[in-house]
Amino acid sequence: MSPSIFQFLVVLGIILIVFLIFGSKNIKNLGSDLGGFIKGFRNSVKDDPKDASEETSTTTDQTTSETKS
Repeated sequence: MSPSIFQFLVVLGIILIVFLIFGSKNIKNLGSDLGGFIKGFRNSVKDDPKDASEETSTTTDQTTSETKS
C-alpha cells in the first residue's frame, strides 16, 4: 500500500511547523545533542565502568582545552 497525497501533505506540514517553531539552527544542534545523549546512555548501560570513566576523562580534557583557547 503506497502513501496517499494527503499523508504526504500531512508529513510536510509537520516538518514545516517544526522548522517554524525551532528554526534551522536549533534543529541542527538538536541532532548533535541527541547523538551525545544516546552515546552517554550507551556508556552508562555498559557493564564495564572503566570504559565510561575513560570517555568522561576524554570529554573533560577536550572541554578544558577548548576553554583555554
